[in-house]
Amino acid sequence: MLRALTQAPPTLAPLAARLGAWLQGAYPWVKLGLVALLSGVVLHLVLGGWMLARQIARRRRTTVQTMLVDLPRTPAAELGRGVDLFAGLGDLLSPAGQLQGRDDHVVFALVNGMADQRVRLAVRTPTQQAAQLASTDALRNLLHGEAPGTTTRPATDDVATMLAQHQDSDGPRLAGSADYILARSPSYPLKDLAMFVGGDPLGPLATALTRQEGVTYAAYELILRALPPHDDWRAPLRDQIGQIQGTVNPEDLAAYEALVRKVEHHGFDVVVRCLVAAQTRAAAVRQVRAMHHALQTFSRPAGDARQRLRRVGSRLPGRTPGFQLIPLTPATIGTAPLPPWGGLTLIGALIGTLGGAAGGLALAQALPHLAISLPVAPLTLPSCVLAPVLTSLSALAGLLGVLACSPRRRAARGRDRLATLRAHAPPPVWPGARWTVFPAPGTQRSILGPYELAAFWHPPSLDLEALFAWRSSKHLPAPVAAFLRPAEAAAAEARQVQPRPATPAALGRARLGLAYAQQRDGTLALIGPTLRDLRQGWDTMGSMGSGKSSLVETMVVEIARLGGGCGVIDAKGDLCDRLLRILPPEAYDRVIVIDTTAAWVPCLNPFDRRLIGTKPRDVVAGEIGQIFARIEPEIWAGALGMQQALFMGLSALLEGERTPTLLHLERFYLSPAYRDDVLSRVVDTAIRDYWLVQVPAMPEKIPMC
Repeated sequence: MLRALTQAPPTLAPLAARLGAWLQGAYPWVKLGLVALLSGVVLHLVLGGWMLARQIARRRRTTVQTMLVDLPRTPAAELGRGVDLFAGLGDLLSPAGQLQGRDDHVVFALVNGMADQRVRLAVRTPTQQAAQLASTDALRNLLHGEAPGTTTRPATDDVATMLAQHQDSDGPRLAGSADYILARSPSYPLKDLAMFVGGDPLGPLATALTRQEGVTYAAYELILRALPPHDDWRAPLRDQIGQIQGTVNPEDLAAYEALVRKVEHHGFDVVVRCLVAAQTRAAAVRQVRAMHHALQTFSRPAGDARQRLRRVGSRLPGRTPGFQLIPLTPATIGTAPLPPWGGLTLIGALIGTLGGAAGGLALAQALPHLAISLPVAPLTLPSCVLAPVLTSLSALAGLLGVLACSPRRRAARGRDRLATLRAHAPPPVWPGARWTVFPAPGTQRSILGPYELAAFWHPPSLDLEALFAWRSSKHLPAPVAAFLRPAEAAAAEARQVQPRPATPAALGRARLGLAYAQQRDGTLALIGPTLRDLRQGWDTMGSMGSGKSSLVETMVVEIARLGGGCGVIDAKGDLCDRLLRILPPEAYDRVIVIDTTAAWVPCLNPFDRRLIGTKPRDVVAGEIGQIFARIEPEIWAGALGMQQALFMGLSALLEGERTPTLLHLERFYLSPAYRDDVLSRVVDTAIRDYWLVQVPAMPEKIPMC
């Protein structure tokens, strides 16, 4: 500028002189101002990069709980329930800690990773803080309330399971992912749930998740997080609504209604993520492309523009891939250390450093010649400073370029990407100002409303029965009173033998731990009846191998552990053999085994005085007679003579035999001498009269029969 002022015309010479004097005096202050401005920008970028790195590291360490949603086979499903779910979700998420990587986020997923090729609905929530655990419980209650009949249950993370299968012979060898955000401003709405007429919008997504040949896993994830309270994201939408109202164009009525629905509800910062695991690169690319085309069915025109979902890092779909393929190796998954630098890498680093230094030195020597050809001389540095600076920077660039392409750095990048997928982490948010001209990540928000989100995730209708996994039976929630207390459950899981209760009432209140059931918070806990509940009849039906015998084993072991008693009748014998192996040693002295296949079989004597006690003789005879009545109940009911003969024989033995058994009854019938001996000790005249008077008077066939 000073050189230009010296060439000013004579008429402007006084003004140019004054201006030149002012510039010469202000030049040091301008330099200081520029230095301060550039220092502030550099400091801003350095601090933003440091906070961004911490944010990414914390998000990758986030632990997430996965809940599978079991769908009921209801005859008609209301798709609007998905809208109610996302509308109620806005009050549960908090944007606090977003810049530090500690914010709340929820992941709604459509997963196809099982052998049955059915799509399942899943919800993932972070569980690192108490507030996040409370939000998880509230979300579970919200889902059960807005979609009656659906139930949730904790499940193993499907992405972690997929990564663990890479060691199998038919397991995946590559993992692919792609993140999608809005291509335009949120003031241009996507096709929401209200715009799908006559069909379920989940149909194209579920069809795209059908695994192709060579693909072992495919999933969509909707990663939601709350918007900061100071972010007035509704302002552009209101402006767009005002413009539509001013034009009154019938073609914009659908966009107007969609914008009104979006403004009235909560907004979420959303990223749609596609996940694929495959054995070959070609299979992964085919699956990702099919999922990409399914997402394009949600695009819609808005005036002269068209809103759609675009892949992050891909401005031109179909020309640039925009998705990442990560090889699944022990080094990238984290089960093995990173590969060493190796001799080839070190040699390449040396060659890259020398090549960069040579290029920098050549550039330093060529700059003076280039400066001569320029119309205005650039800022020059002494050759003693310029050459070392360019040489050092070029050598450093060559070294870093070679190291970035080394196997160790490729494995490290793959490990970082898999850590992001495993943590289901949302993309980072730039913690600094948005005015930076640098391509800082997270500066663009993809804001969707409940109606738009409900089109991507909701309980499907039965029209998609062949694509989704449904609950096979009606769900009956477990009674709260049937769950064991924590101390009882811990003792049951450890098979700890409890001291026998002092009273029968206390023994009857003892609760058996038979199985695990889902509590209201989604966790599994032991459940079972009390010993008193087992007095009622119980039928267990099931096919072979369904667990009927295992149920009996668990019941017997639990009864023995609690100090109770029971009897088991096993027609095959294998159940009793297993029980003898698993019963606690403290119960051995109370076990009685009756093996009817053994050479010596212990028998039960119904005449035993310990069983009879003080019962009247007629009552005991009637009870023993019922044993014979059960053998042939139809014949026994009409055989009054047989009933009388049995009753009189039992009564005679009970009165005339000191130690009666059923063998004595047979001898009493067949041996007249033994019968006379027994009757000699009988006092009852009715019994004596029957055997001494009535029986001899009968025809010969009747007594013999």
